[in-house]
Amino acid sequence: MMRKVIKYQLWDLVKVCLLYMLILAALMLLGMVGNDGFAAEDGTSIVASCGMTGAVFAMIMGMCMFKEHFWMCLQNGISRRQYYLASAGTMAVLSVLLAAGELFILRLLTAIGPDGIRIDNMGSSLYSGWFAGRGLLAALAVNLVFTTCMNLAGFAVGYFLAELFYRSGKICRILIAAGLPVVLFVGLPYWSMQYPRMAQALLEKVTWVMGLNQNIPNPAMGTAVMAATALVFLLAGYPVIRRAEV
Repeated sequence: MMRKVIKYQLWDLVKVCLLYMLILAALMLLGMVGNDGFAAEDGTSIVASCGMTGAVFAMIMGMCMFKEHFWMCLQNGISRRQYYLASAGTMAVLSVLLAAGELFILRLLTAIGPDGIRIDNMGSSLYSGWFAGRGLLAALAVNLVFTTCMNLAGFAVGYFLAELFYRSGKICRILIAAGLPVVLFVGLPYWSMQYPRMAQALLEKVTWVMGLNQNIPNPAMGTAVMAATALVFLLAGYPVIRRAEV
């Protein structure tokens, strides 16, 4: 039964992922044509690339997964446990597909683009010191694992927020829907301006945990953080959905 749920969800969502990749490729191609990058230390021009758009897209898709599939699966005799495990499997598969598609687009555009242009994603940007001088296969493998874990973390966070929204009352739903953007885009910037020392200390802690404060940044630490984030939210999500009413 779980395999059927995974197959159904993938059939529904892979088409969305393909559309996202086409849009991403088109936007990055426009950036290459305009060459509106900035000079790197080695003289190449870095075109602004996808960054965390894959993780943000995964978070949005995680929200939609719960909304679109939860009622349908339970009404067809699928238990909550089977549905949740199948959804976690679907998120893992989609995370790999998104990461592989992103890296394929980066390599393709780098190959067909003019000389002197370098295209980075989030992994190769954060850990550029580690990726410099690495072999192609090693760099692609590490980047693929990091990007996959980052996408999976986005899926898990989005799915968890959708579960909380579903289980919450009217007041809590308003707080989640309106409060989260306010906290992220207004509260945190205001707090960082009012308390710069605390913000700087927090930033230093984040860079240390992510392995970014070393002479050669360590992508293994960042990958572990992303994987742990995904695992925590996935484990926290099952108790929420276990008692959810249909």
